[in-house]
Amino acid sequence: MRLVSRFFLVLLVLGVTGTGLAQNKPKASNPNATFIDDAVVRNGPGPATYGTTANTWYTMSAWDAHPIDSSFTYTYTFMPSGAEGIAQSNSSGSPWVHLPVHLPNGSLVNSLELERCDTNASVLMDSWFVENQKGGNAVYHTAVISAANEGCVVSSVVFSPAIQVDNDANSYFVEINMGGVTDQSIILFSVRVGYTLQVSPAPATATFADVPTTHPQFRFVEALAAAGITAGCSATDYCPDAPLTRGQMAVYLSVALGLHWPN
Repeated sequence: MRLVSRFFLVLLVLGVTGTGLAQNKPKASNPNATFIDDAVVRNGPGPATYGTTANTWYTMSAWDAHPIDSSFTYTYTFMPSGAEGIAQSNSSGSPWVHLPVHLPNGSLVNSLELERCDTNASVLMDSWFVENQKGGNAVYHTAVISAANEGCVVSSVVFSPAIQVDNDANSYFVEINMGGVTDQSIILFSVRVGYTLQVSPAPATATFADVPTTHPQFRFVEALAAAGITAGCSATDYCPDAPLTRGQMAVYLSVALGLHWPN
């Protein structure tokens, strides 16, 4: 039976690929758009999550935006290039909109990107990345601010240090000021939040006698144990240098990835 190193399996488990969903809009809504028949050709999958070092983008359409004022309304618009977005359609109420952000717990938010048009000579579109804390407090991280009459651009900001996601204590959203103008001189197309995954910090004490806090793989073994992926090779040991059978590997991967089969 073929054997696999336990630490090689740790790396394999961390290399989980993420996927996204796409939704089509009726063709009649935008005569400038380019439409591709997926039955004939596909552009291929988007960027995937590889381990804990690759940057991943959480992308939100302008249609994910929610006005914070019930009197605020926006309208669908598009550019000659075919890009679709929203613009404010009335001048009453607050011009701010929220886009909720849902990211894995413990991930590190490192950047925010806006695709937008600002052809107004005096009004700016500004944005914030917001941590809405339990108890009513909020932390606002300054994000992308447009320049007057800058045209149609993609702008980004880097957060340093990165913002660590804590879904138990906070909820997260992007807040955008649509300018309060109704002449479609400010248009929002999309928002992207850049983040990376990370392995949980190591605990202060060791779970297994043969993987002490000084062991080079201590943090990773503890992460597997805390996630319920492994209970070790005995009540007290992990056996870090022992080979791994294909049967044991099936248990590791199935538990780590939550694999299932259809009914």
